[in-house]
Amino acid sequence: MPADPFAQLREVLSFREKLKKRLNNVRADIIQSFFDNETGPEVKKLKDGMIHPQESPIFLSAVERSRPRIDAVLAEDVMAHLDRPPIVTSEDLSNSFLDQLVVRDDEYEQAFVRFQRSVLARVRMVSSKPMPIAITEDTLTQIKSNLVLWQNQVASIALVQPGPAGAEPEAGPVEAMDRSIVIYARANLFGSAAAAAQLQADVAPLLRSLVLSFSMLARAKGEPATRGNLPYVCDVSAGDSLNLVGECLNVFFGPQPKGDSIDARLRNAMLLLMEADRQKHFAIAVSLCFSAMEAMLGRGAGDIVATLSRNIAALLEPPNARRTAAMKMVKDLYNIRSKVLHGASLDHDPRTQDTCRFLAAAVLKAYLERRAYSKSQADRVETPDVFFGALDNAQMDGRSVDGVAASAARRLWENV
Repeated sequence: MPADPFAQLREVLSFREKLKKRLNNVRADIIQSFFDNETGPEVKKLKDGMIHPQESPIFLSAVERSRPRIDAVLAEDVMAHLDRPPIVTSEDLSNSFLDQLVVRDDEYEQAFVRFQRSVLARVRMVSSKPMPIAITEDTLTQIKSNLVLWQNQVASIALVQPGPAGAEPEAGPVEAMDRSIVIYARANLFGSAAAAAQLQADVAPLLRSLVLSFSMLARAKGEPATRGNLPYVCDVSAGDSLNLVGECLNVFFGPQPKGDSIDARLRNAMLLLMEADRQKHFAIAVSLCFSAMEAMLGRGAGDIVATLSRNIAALLEPPNARRTAAMKMVKDLYNIRSKVLHGASLDHDPRTQDTCRFLAAAVLKAYLERRAYSKSQADRVETPDVFFGALDNAQMDGRSVDGVAASAARRLWENV
């Protein structure tokens, strides 16, 4: 498959005979079903060839009702073969189907060529609206105002001009003399307008969640991690936080290997934490934080709590220091999660949600560090089995996990 996503799209549309046949079958089935179930003068004219399918409102409505079936074929035979982020959407494809392929049998060959051209013609350079991703009380001097967080052949995500907090609803209430600054990013895509809108919808909450994960680890104990819906960042740590965000985006938009892999686990964890950050319900937010940690450190069998607490302690706590305290804290938090999620108890300390989110952020950062280390050693990311072997060895040998720096999460159990 070509590396160029535009060439990739063209190849998928042009050289997959299966797609051409399946769309023709769908079209023919819609026509036959319409004739079998509808009656009236307009139906007779359509059947006798007196009017074209595109001229029949009744028939076009029948095609529109069949959109789920059309979407299913296009998702399987086109979207599944495109790299991420895709440069067109399922909606683009189905709209081109409705515009070009609602034709008579003898017109289908030429109509399919027009369908291909219609899809390709939707691709152009498109930019999203500025997306608020963070707020700062400082002027950020350590990073470029147009810093590129991530890019590939067809898309990029970069910082754009910051703005005053008072002009951004996501920043929450603003006092008269507030000089806080909102940090914005913009997604640029060589793709359709719908694909750019979808990229923005996917990326904006992900960026905020990732910035929150890494910025909260850099803030002093007791300092708020967010204001309104935006994470706080400070000048001294913003560069490191945004570099980690870029690493996450490389994984998120990178190849998706089949089966279990470190990158698949990371991507799942990012999505789960993004959903956790959207939640207002304590039990669901805490559960999603633990699901994210389990996505990275779970083995899928045995005692989930024991495995998770042992692996978190081995990953985040130096050898033989406070690993027992770390394991106890994880188990206590998981116990709270289970009680509130299953309705056994509604009593909880509101700070528990913040603690779970902080712990999940620390696991995410350590997981990224270990991933980078393993890749530097063998020019490829290690498998989950190798990773868990390293965790087991660190646990048994009383040593730190190679590549993982001292974690800010240690403060959670240092005084327990």
